[in-house]
Amino acid sequence: PEAAERERNAGNELFRQGAFADAVRHYTEAIRRDESDPRAYSNRAACYTKLGAVPEGLKDCETCLRLDPSFVKGHIRRAALLVLKRDFAEALAACDEAERLDSEGKHAREIQETRMRAM
Repeated sequence: PEAAERERNAGNELFRQGAFADAVRHYTEAIRRDESDPRAYSNRAACYTKLGAVPEGLKDCETCLRLDPSFVKGHIRRAALLVLKRDFAEALAACDEAERLDSEGKHAREIQETRMRAM
C-alpha cells in the first residue's frame, strides 16, 4: 500500500503538470500494487478523460464505483466521460447521484460544471 500511495502521488503531480499519459503509467502501477483503492482508478479515469479515451475511462469508473459506490469523484468522472460519449441523459443521472452523495457540498462546483456541459 505504501508503494501504491507513492505511485498515486507521482501520478497526481504529473496530472497537475498536464502529463496525462505519464500519469496513467503511475496510476496503473498504483493499481497493480493495491487493486482495492478506488482513488487510483478515479484518477486514471480523469487522465483518460483528458486523453479522450472514453471506453478506458468508463471501465475505470465502473471499477472505482464497484469498490466504493459512495465515491463522489467516481460519479463525477463518470459523468464527464459520458458527456464525451454524448450520452447526456446518463451523464445528468451520474451528476444527480454525485450530488446526492456529496452531503457536505465539497464537490458542488465540479458537479455543477459537469452538469452544465451535459446540458
